[in-house]
Amino acid sequence: MSASSCRAAVALILSLVGRSLEGQSAPDSTRAQATIDPATVVQQRGARRLTDILISRVSGLLLVPASGVNGMGTRIRLRGVLSLAADRAPLVLVDGMRIETAEDAFSPYPPPNGFVFPYGYDPPTPPGPLRLDDLNPDDVESIAVLPGPAAAAMYGPGADAGVLLIHTKRGRPGPARWEGYVQGGVSSEAAHWPANFGGVDSDNLDPRFRHGGCTLWQETQGSCRQNFVQQFNPFEQRNPFRTALRRQYGLSVSGGSAWGDYRLSGTFSGNAGPYSSGVTSPDPNYYRRLSGRMSGRLRPWSTLELTLNAARMSSDLRLPPDLPAQVGTGGPSDSAGFAWSRMFRLRSTQAVTRWSTLVEARWSPLSWVALRGLAGFDALGQSDTALSPYSASDPGPYGSLSLGKLEQRHRTLELGASVTGTLSGPVVSTTAFGVQQLRDSLSQDWSARSDFGAGFGGGPYASASQWRWGNSFGYYVDERLDLGRRLALGAAVRHDRFKELKRGATYPSFTVTWVAHTAADSAPLSRLAFRAAWGSAGPRPFEGMPMVFVPIGTPIPKIDPERTTSTELGADAALLGGRVGARLTYYTMRSHVFRVTLPPPSGYPFIDYNPGTIRNRGIEATITGQVLTAPRAAWDVTLSLWGNQNRLVKLEESPIGFGTERAALGYPVGGYWAYPIRSFADANGDGIIAPSEVVVGPSEWAGTPYPTQGAMLTSEWSLGGQFRAALTLDYRAGQRLFNQAAYDRCRFGTCQAAVDSRTPLAEQARAAVLEPTTSYFEDADYLKLREISLSFSVPPKMAAALRARSATIIVAGRDLATWTGYSGGDPESGSYGIAAPGRPRIIADEGSLPVPRSWTLRLQLAF
Repeated sequence: MSASSCRAAVALILSLVGRSLEGQSAPDSTRAQATIDPATVVQQRGARRLTDILISRVSGLLLVPASGVNGMGTRIRLRGVLSLAADRAPLVLVDGMRIETAEDAFSPYPPPNGFVFPYGYDPPTPPGPLRLDDLNPDDVESIAVLPGPAAAAMYGPGADAGVLLIHTKRGRPGPARWEGYVQGGVSSEAAHWPANFGGVDSDNLDPRFRHGGCTLWQETQGSCRQNFVQQFNPFEQRNPFRTALRRQYGLSVSGGSAWGDYRLSGTFSGNAGPYSSGVTSPDPNYYRRLSGRMSGRLRPWSTLELTLNAARMSSDLRLPPDLPAQVGTGGPSDSAGFAWSRMFRLRSTQAVTRWSTLVEARWSPLSWVALRGLAGFDALGQSDTALSPYSASDPGPYGSLSLGKLEQRHRTLELGASVTGTLSGPVVSTTAFGVQQLRDSLSQDWSARSDFGAGFGGGPYASASQWRWGNSFGYYVDERLDLGRRLALGAAVRHDRFKELKRGATYPSFTVTWVAHTAADSAPLSRLAFRAAWGSAGPRPFEGMPMVFVPIGTPIPKIDPERTTSTELGADAALLGGRVGARLTYYTMRSHVFRVTLPPPSGYPFIDYNPGTIRNRGIEATITGQVLTAPRAAWDVTLSLWGNQNRLVKLEESPIGFGTERAALGYPVGGYWAYPIRSFADANGDGIIAPSEVVVGPSEWAGTPYPTQGAMLTSEWSLGGQFRAALTLDYRAGQRLFNQAAYDRCRFGTCQAAVDSRTPLAEQARAAVLEPTTSYFEDADYLKLREISLSFSVPPKMAAALRARSATIIVAGRDLATWTGYSGGDPESGSYGIAAPGRPRIIADEGSLPVPRSWTLRLQLAF
């Protein structure tokens, strides 16, 4: 092999070995993947959390924030619902290591009956923090998004839901470079809240009716007679919100030489909550986080590189009670005696400590061989507390204290190799193979105490514990053939063996890319390429299933683990001298799924196994354009479009119901079903619609809570090399949302239609029906001004006055406006929902606090 061939082979090894080895994926045109540049989003657009980097960046990548509560998490999903038994997020790898990224990570309460559920039912998990946001966004170098099995099958268990490959920053050769920043910001709530209504019967002997409990239904029953209707809006007349302050500081140093490099960084952030100190103190929603990361690489020889990466994070979070649910649904209709302080009796806190360590070695003993070894360890310690102290003056005086402690570990061990060689002429073969061991463990303990006035030491005590562990061993082979510069073929297979389950799973994948046209960069069409991919992947078998216990001797059916198979077709083009780029992907995915239930213990016990198939298919497109390219000015535009159709195409026993949602054959999974109002009439002429005067039809399809299409538009401007501005709009459509807050208000008799006879009869009819009708399932399409930013690079002379090499000032706003026809608080945060093991997510807007508008000012310095 000639010297030039050796150099080319080494370059090819370094670029391709990571592609097929776990977590080290480099950009690969044979796969439909997108790459995000976090530095731009953080340093120029004011992103504060890792999810701020991800949202509104990639076609088909949907992020739904839980609420405007400080420290609350975000749901991350790719390409639709894939399961009847769980709602899974994408697999996340940080520098090739698996880490804990749990959603709704707050569990102070012990499960009922010591985790023995006789009907196979776990209680739903309320919204909570997202452990992925423990990562410091300032430490992230790049994020690659692989949307499905065709692109991600090689990454093992969990890749069916997509993969996020996160690479952290490393040092670079050269003298020590110091960088620091100071960041401050404000956020405020912008929602409009409905008033609580109540009918008053001043002379009634029942105090409920004298204080607003005389509803129209009670009046038709002869229980009361209204003298007048009163109303009170606690959130607007006694506004508990404030403009919350946020602050964050960071410092890093990096440098190195030909022998190696290093990087050290640290960040502190402290964020105040949305509730005013005038209604409660101390702040019930304060959040503090301190994080640090150290990375270093040593190159004792040109062919050997050793890497050490370690990080530690600690945080303290206070979570407030759900005020919109407490006051907005069944709250008072009279301001007399109202006080916010009683609403904050429940005090929830969370303390988190997290360590992660990664050791990696890369060695190229020959020009055509590369070896790699990796050992990663991620340790999470989480302590959750929910305290409601004894209060003798409260109608419910008894106190409670619940404690939850969680210890979780993830271990990743991997050995891999890559061999590159020329087979004949222009045909170059790259073969990558390796083995990987994944070990996970979880230990969780709960305790609960009660206080009946003598303190928690003398009240009842309950406790529960659970332990889980997993150990899998996988091996993989990835072969790629480059046939000249026009054609590339790839085939890969991965097999995983799960020790604790005594099961195995094999995941194959195939890719092909054909460059159909190439020309000079100045040509109208300089490049046109087509690609196709097929792959299969699945979660760890039975992950997310509820834990059930059955009597000895119960027949257990053979259950095949869930698996998703995906086919993709795509095209990429560069046009108009490289000023316009286009990328188009069509995909179709079929997921083998199942639902397992344990009927009530009556008669002969058995397990009900219900297999089926879910299909997702859609289109993702991205167009980038350079509208203006001038020596001192530029204007770039990126337009992303996506659409997804979800259908349950096979199910042995259909439908499956869960709340107002169903999994019905031929319809989207988790779609809404509700009762339509066929007719109503005021038969007795009293001006009130009673339940008996409403005719309701059979349950019918009311829409899907998941968006079926969307678009994102980002426009960036630069002027004179000093000023940069950017704007991002995010549009989502095709979904409906159950306005459960509106339904609950009418059910509890606090909405106007349930109280005031002057309300139109159609609204009275809706309020009179005891079950949710189709009118509560509203169009939830929206357009959101996701972010707007302006950055100014300070002239060198002014930066020198600060003894800095460079300085940048950034002003950024996020979630500043939402245009929607939805009548609730926020169609985005209202769509978060709750998760329950063994079922798809249940999505309903119970009055969640909308995501606040926020502004950030950041000063970035480099020395």
